[in-house]
Amino acid sequence: SSDGSSDDVLIFGAGSDLKIYHDGSNSYIYDAGAGNLIIKGSEVLIQSGNSTDTKAAFNNDAAVELYYDGIKNFETKAAGANFYGNASAHTDVTIYGSEGRDANLELFADDGDDNADKWRILASTDASFYLQNYTSGSWEFNLKATGNGAVELYHDNVKKLETNAGGITLPSEAGGAQFRLGAGSDFQIEHDGTNSYIYNLTNDLVIQNDANVKITAKSGGTQRFRFDTDGLKFGTDSAAANAL
Repeated sequence: SSDGSSDDVLIFGAGSDLKIYHDGSNSYIYDAGAGNLIIKGSEVLIQSGNSTDTKAAFNNDAAVELYYDGIKNFETKAAGANFYGNASAHTDVTIYGSEGRDANLELFADDGDDNADKWRILASTDASFYLQNYTSGSWEFNLKATGNGAVELYHDNVKKLETNAGGITLPSEAGGAQFRLGAGSDFQIEHDGTNSYIYNLTNDLVIQNDANVKITAKSGGTQRFRFDTDGLKFGTDSAAANAL
């Protein structure tokens, strides 16, 4: 017999549309026609030629299953799909962006027919991770996290909080950067771009400390006021007789 694809070929159809042959290295089922190649069976399995390991299973009116080394990793279901791991490894679902491109996972609720239905998780080429929404008709930030860097939180695409090496920052913005506590935002700390404020909107503002309370200048630490067991003292004065 010949090893060429032009000999020892099974040809089907008036236009030689379907061919089955072996070229000396590989085996082929080749559909050259305008229609589809259709494989039918109540249960269709694709298995390794040198073992009984299943590579793929197509179950009648049920799941399509994909296997790795004989272990099921993926299956379809009525509501979507399942991913499976095995006893020797974590279960991973990896999305690779091509060179210079982001990797996105988009989640569209309710058929995605409204902008507010659309969300996405994005690993960006700028080394940051984003949670974004499409409510306003374009992708806007809810959260940004940067490797070895800041985590940022947004409200209506405006950054409200970010972490840094020293703790957290409330970025300056129109209307002031505010930190609020209480169900009715009763306690507020604000910087309006010029001055800093501490507000208490309900009942008393109580500051407690078991030792002395001192108010000092930031530069040099010069003491301006001192509250101790004697009362209020001004400047660096510590004499009990001068306390209010």
